Amino acid sequence: MNEPAGLPSATVRGFLDQVAARTPAPGGGAACAVAAGTAAALVAMAARFSTRQLPDAARVAASADDLRGEVLPLADADAEAYGKLLAAFRDKEPGHRDRLADACRGACDVPLRIAGVAAAVAELAARVGTDGNSSLHGDVYTAVMLCSSAAESAAALVRINVRAGGLDDGPQRTADGHALTVAEAVEALRPIGHRGRDR
Repeated sequence: MNEPAGLPSATVRGFLDQVAARTPAPGGGAACAVAAGTAAALVAMAARFSTRQLPDAARVAASADDLRGEVLPLADADAEAYGKLLAAFRDKEPGHRDRLADACRGACDVPLRIAGVAAAVAELAARVGTDGNSSLHGDVYTAVMLCSSAAESAAALVRINVRAGGLDDGPQRTADGHALTVAEAVEALRPIGHRGRDR
């Protein structure tokens, strides 16, 4: 899979160094994107080890790969949206409230998309964890818990931006819905999270 240049192409150490630096971005949104992307990679791997158990294992793996390709560029998109939001907060020219609201809408869009990907990955994880190779239970459970962190955190970012921009709560309701989908997948797989790792 060919990823665009930017945060997705950074080494793990390089990405973490950028997050740790005293700069506004990358921050929480980028971390959510990487968490969801990591979860998708784990699901794809588990599906590829489940060809005997899942007739459509190849399709599940491909879907997880597609979701990974979709979410990783959002790490850069979040940094860009946050930069515009900071500029809008500093803007004191006439009409700045409307520009701030627009920037907040943009800042809502990226974490909302991340939460949506996390929900889709979590549903795939539930499928693989329930019907796939039991030797990969630990990996699939890790994936769904990463999705949980990504979706809950992304929903919180949406909530913050909705409030900052005085926006209607439609994006928040959607993000909360994605987080609920992930929570249901977590509950479906919770029993395997309490077993010993058998690989």
